[in-house]
Amino acid sequence: MIDLLKKLSTVQLLILSIFLSVILTGIIVSGMEMLLKDEVTYDYLLTGFVASLFVAGLVVGFLTFCLNQIRNSESDLRIAATIFESKVASQPGFY
Repeated sequence: MIDLLKKLSTVQLLILSIFLSVILTGIIVSGMEMLLKDEVTYDYLLTGFVASLFVAGLVVGFLTFCLNQIRNSESDLRIAATIFESKVASQPGFY
C-alpha cells in the first residue's frame, strides 16, 4: 500500500483522500441519522461533508509529510549504499 501511495503525486493524493473522505463520511452520517431519527436530512449531510473536507485536509497533510520523509530516507540510503559499495570495491582483495 505504501508503494502505491509513494507513486502518487500530491494532487492525486489530495483528490483520492477527499473523495474517500466524503464518501465514507456520508455513509457514516446517513447511517447514524437513520438509526437516530429514521430519516436523512440535508443538514446532517452538509455537516458531514464539511467535516470530511476538514479531515481530508489533515490526512493529506500528514500523508504528504510522511511520504516525503520516506522518500528522503530512501534517497539517503541509496547514496549511502553507493558510497559503501564504491569504498568496499576499491579495497584490495575484494572479490
